[in-house]
Amino acid sequence: MAGDCCDRSELHKPHFCRPGGKRMSWRSTSVGFMVVGVVVALVIPVFATPRPVSQVNLASDQTLRMVIREPTSMDPNLAGDHSIWYVDQVFEGLYKILDDGNVRWLGAKSMEISKDGLTWTFRLNPAARWSDGKPVTASDYEWSWKRAMDPKLASDVASFYVAIKGADDYISGKLKDSSQIGIKALDAYTLQVTMAEPAPYFRAVAGLTYLYPVPRHVVEKYGDKWTEAGNIVGNGVFTMQSWKHDQEMVLVRNESYWGKRPTLQKVIFRIAPAGELCGADFRAYEANETDFAMCVPTADIDRVMRHPQMSKELTAELLSASQFLVFDTGRAPWNDARVRQAFNLAIDREKVVRALSRGLFKPTKVLVPPGIQGYDPGHALQMTAADAGRLLGEAGYAGGRGFPDFKLTAPDIRGNRTLAELLQQMWKETLGVTAQIEIMEPKAFSAWRSARKNQPFDMYTRGGWWSDYEDPTNWYNIFFVDGWLNSHWQHEQFLQLVKAAAPELNKAKRIALYDQADRILERESPTIGLWYFTDYWMRKPWLKDLQHTRILGFFWLRDAVILAH
Repeated sequence: MAGDCCDRSELHKPHFCRPGGKRMSWRSTSVGFMVVGVVVALVIPVFATPRPVSQVNLASDQTLRMVIREPTSMDPNLAGDHSIWYVDQVFEGLYKILDDGNVRWLGAKSMEISKDGLTWTFRLNPAARWSDGKPVTASDYEWSWKRAMDPKLASDVASFYVAIKGADDYISGKLKDSSQIGIKALDAYTLQVTMAEPAPYFRAVAGLTYLYPVPRHVVEKYGDKWTEAGNIVGNGVFTMQSWKHDQEMVLVRNESYWGKRPTLQKVIFRIAPAGELCGADFRAYEANETDFAMCVPTADIDRVMRHPQMSKELTAELLSASQFLVFDTGRAPWNDARVRQAFNLAIDREKVVRALSRGLFKPTKVLVPPGIQGYDPGHALQMTAADAGRLLGEAGYAGGRGFPDFKLTAPDIRGNRTLAELLQQMWKETLGVTAQIEIMEPKAFSAWRSARKNQPFDMYTRGGWWSDYEDPTNWYNIFFVDGWLNSHWQHEQFLQLVKAAAPELNKAKRIALYDQADRILERESPTIGLWYFTDYWMRKPWLKDLQHTRILGFFWLRDAVILAH
């Protein structure tokens, strides 16, 4: 993964920057699964095939043109930043869980989970093939997953495996024998996974790009060069034809794919210069050099929305992602909940959103986004900005008098300076206090934020957080049990609730536990929710059946088609 913040061209593309070093020791999922018997065969409705477009209307040239960033890696065992989207075109895993909770089975055809939630058995798809024609087997998954955890590989995505028995010790180097990890190929097409403790979230994690298999025979033959064009072998619907680094990557339809092959014959990725993705992407789209733009510069949104044709080509969808402010609750004055509440209530989120996204972000007064167990906008503080001054006065700082100097720190990502200045103005007008603003180079900010684990600060905002999958452990437990935010917030009842909720197999009980926890979180305000991110992109009228997910903002090219035009 790419650290706290990467060099993103636009504030509204959070999925281009993955947070780094996350240890997922408390993770679980809310995608509608419960264990109810000795062994449960997971029967999930298969995601329906996209609405077919009449073959008569198809263009003879099924070539999709796009602008992208240079992938940092095409190795599923290593890719943890924006590269996962390109990996997803060339490789596939056991299945995909889509936004509606349905499953699209891919490398697996079924899954069984024991009553105690510890043993997971995947029945693989015997028709699945690598692009060189060799079968994809359970041994490929076992070898790949253990490779991803190997300390010698030092992969950031190893953290997604820690629920598996022995994985955490193997990743840390404490366990040397990989055969002791709870991953076994029982036969060519049966993969058994044993958990260290009940882990209902693993249903979602097992379908992520970080758990896609890699071809052992190719990795061992070419070593670090195995992902280069001419060497790489995948199991997805596309395969790599060429890769001129920092210039262009070309994918073509994988004719060895086991299932329905894409209508698209070729995808041409033009690689934008570092730090120029959004501008280059939009300029190429406007010049009709591409069919699809994943990004629209904030400065151009008003013009696009007023344009008679381009406004019809613009699409906006809410992401499972939010922006927020973090306090150091371990020191005064931020250890007083009334102070945090006052700063929370003094923020005009509508004004912030208008300034930063022309109103395309969605303001929020709570931390977690819709779709996460515990989410309830009704848990927000039931007070107004008029109460902010009163709360600050009750804390001993009436009118801001006697309030200590404090600093708001943020990475130099487009929009953060404007955000900081808006907050500074609002707090001055409502509370009578003046924030110092410190904007840091992104890599320096990442190092600074990591050091806050043992060092004091006042408050910070970063590049947002978005769900790897829609589950409360990806938020509450990562942030406050694992302490990833470094907010130093220790609330005993809250911690007890989320620790109990993480492994809970009863869905109703789990929801109730996280609901109680969220009420405490929003009342105490150790973090302040600001807005939910929106993914907005443009596509030409002839590009149809392009699938988008709110989780990580993925685009699926496998079902896309180009109409005659």
